[in-house]
Amino acid sequence: MTAKEYLRQIHVLDLKIKHKQLEKEMLMKKAYGVSAVTSDPNKVQTSVSTEGPMRYIEKAADLEKAIDRMIDEYIDLRDTIINQIHKLKDPRHIEILHERYVDCYSFELIAVNMNYSIRQIYQIHGDALQEFTAVNLM
Repeated sequence: MTAKEYLRQIHVLDLKIKHKQLEKEMLMKKAYGVSAVTSDPNKVQTSVSTEGPMRYIEKAADLEKAIDRMIDEYIDLRDTIINQIHKLKDPRHIEILHERYVDCYSFELIAVNMNYSIRQIYQIHGDALQEFTAVNLM
């Protein structure tokens, strides 16, 4: 695994959590959503099935547990990576890796924030990845 791939894990895990949360919301909407009305006005429904909605609720509860585990993993990983970034000696390397992989900023925004050209940012980023690899023995 390269340093870039390692550092990107934070963002990837964050995306997975967001997708699971959206999936849970969709299940809850289905569970509590309005059911379709029959087209025959003479038909009277005498009982309502709760099996369908209950399955959605059970699946949503399972997803919630998975989301909680993923959030714990995210917090631990983020903390570990931040501590590894902070081991670097060059403050520019610390700043660029933190802004790129923890804050998920674009290189263009980082260039503006650090008052460098985009070309300089690419160079500093490459140097920062090399230092990160050397310091953390990846």
